[in-house]
Amino acid sequence: MDTANVLLVQAVPSWNALAASWALGIPFNLILAAANLCFLLLFSEPMLEKLSRIQEKYGLLFEM
Repeated sequence: MDTANVLLVQAVPSWNALAASWALGIPFNLILAAANLCFLLLFSEPMLEKLSRIQEKYGLLFEM
């Protein structure tokens, strides 16, 4: 989104604007990455179990 902001808002984007946008987005991106990691560690196993049960219940076996 950092890049999209610069490209969509400015008529003529510059490298300085892109660098500033990326630099200002670093704290938010780090927080987002940490939150995603926490959610993945907490909820991936239960979600995979549920998806596996649904796959088995409805016969959604994907064979290649």
